[in-house]
Amino acid sequence: MKFHVRNGLPIALVLLLAPAPVHAAAGRVLMAAGDAVAVRDGKEVKLAAGTEINDRDVLRTGTASNLQVRMTDESVVALKERTTLSIDQYRFSGRQDGSERAFYRLLKGGFRTISGLIGKTNRANYEVRTSVATIGIRGTAYSLALCASGSCTNANGTAAKDGLYGAVTEGKVAASNGKGAFEFVAGEAFYAPRPDVGVEKLLVPPAFLADRLEGQKRGSNQPQTAKTEAGATAATTGTASKSEAAGSITTGSTIATPLVTVPNPTPGSAVQTAATENKNTVGAPEVLPPRDGFVAAFPIPTGGTDFYFGGKVEGTYDAAGNLVAFTTPDGVVSGSLAGGTIQSPGSFTDGGTVVTWGRWSGGTITGSDGRTLTNFPLVFATTNHSAAGVQQVLPSAGVVSYTPVGGPGAVASDGSLGTLAGSRLTIDFTAQQASFGTTVNFATLNKSFAVSGIAGPNQGGGLGDYFGHTSVTCTGCSGGSYSGSVSVGLTGTNGYGTAVTAGCLGDIANGFNATFVEVFRKQ
Repeated sequence: MKFHVRNGLPIALVLLLAPAPVHAAAGRVLMAAGDAVAVRDGKEVKLAAGTEINDRDVLRTGTASNLQVRMTDESVVALKERTTLSIDQYRFSGRQDGSERAFYRLLKGGFRTISGLIGKTNRANYEVRTSVATIGIRGTAYSLALCASGSCTNANGTAAKDGLYGAVTEGKVAASNGKGAFEFVAGEAFYAPRPDVGVEKLLVPPAFLADRLEGQKRGSNQPQTAKTEAGATAATTGTASKSEAAGSITTGSTIATPLVTVPNPTPGSAVQTAATENKNTVGAPEVLPPRDGFVAAFPIPTGGTDFYFGGKVEGTYDAAGNLVAFTTPDGVVSGSLAGGTIQSPGSFTDGGTVVTWGRWSGGTITGSDGRTLTNFPLVFATTNHSAAGVQQVLPSAGVVSYTPVGGPGAVASDGSLGTLAGSRLTIDFTAQQASFGTTVNFATLNKSFAVSGIAGPNQGGGLGDYFGHTSVTCTGCSGGSYSGSVSVGLTGTNGYGTAVTAGCLGDIANGFNATFVEVFRKQ
């Protein structure tokens, strides 16, 4: 990826009202004990045996509470107490046809799980994201716990160190963060303190990974009495189709919902590390190459926006791969994080490719208008597979769809921070065009911008591999004319495994501008 500067151009305003979201059934509650709810479209739904679980639900358990869910692909997830698990994207048609997806996000607490059909044939279709690392599977049963501020207790009563802990009971687990991808097999446990530190192997799993279902002491939210997890079944009145085993759920029939034993790891008495780095077959440390490409984006308060793709010589990176300084070849646009911090950090790993992102808080930026901004936010992403800063050799045929995996969000010209939703990207390499769309939300401004457009091949000059103008419509705005542009930088396997997008939108008449960055993975 290379980079340059681009300002948005005005177009006519057309108001676009997005339809209300429709969420598909993803599973059903097997057991709910104590305080267990699903947050759905901003409202709490009390969970009991037989309750449907939907795509995009956020599952939450309280103190001394538990929740066990069977998904339509026959996977089972058992949440520990004080846990929040988001179902970011779940799709299963009843067969493994490549469209299936199971992307979760563990926000706090922990769970045990037995994987189902999703991920068995295509490992990229299953993922559990956390603030420390992303978990992938190889057909498995495993446990996870995200510990923060003394929320996890070792067997000896001491507080466990903050970080992500895991243990594999069956199969394999891949844990990936800013330091690379690390695999663990049945009988192994692991720990990662931060996203910028490698995942360590533990001699024994910590005791708190084993869930003793303490919530059952308070009674479960079952329509009929349920036995303990070691028991045979809990006959509950729920709604499901007779083909539930194949993955479909419909309403109107009565089923018997069996509890499922999700294996616990064999706990140890303390946290002990056996290794602090992965080694290759000859015993040498495996180190991913340093970042050699990036994109930085920020709006200009006086008008316009700057977003800029760059290579190894233009950027400076810290040990975690974050962008901490850059200067364009002409010296017009530059920035330095000196004295500032990285906010909203994240990373994505695909084989040997690592993409890292974040937002500057503090630091200094000089825009294309010559003005120097202090303590003004900037969003960025970096990669270690960008062909040393030159244009990629891209495929010449085929259509590739991409799935968003994360990013630092958006920044407005007044310093407001925004989020992206419903992002989509498809590249037709035969026709040589990229179709992009997203919704940029600024909650504090009560404004939402729908962005969509087609980008064509770019021949360099710092605008990535594809660049094009976008249409922009605004909900919550009063008057004005809107425009934008988007650029796509491709990296990873065969030059297209990962896509880093940067874009801008603006309302010149009302002095509003914004930039955004988001990362996509090939489906």
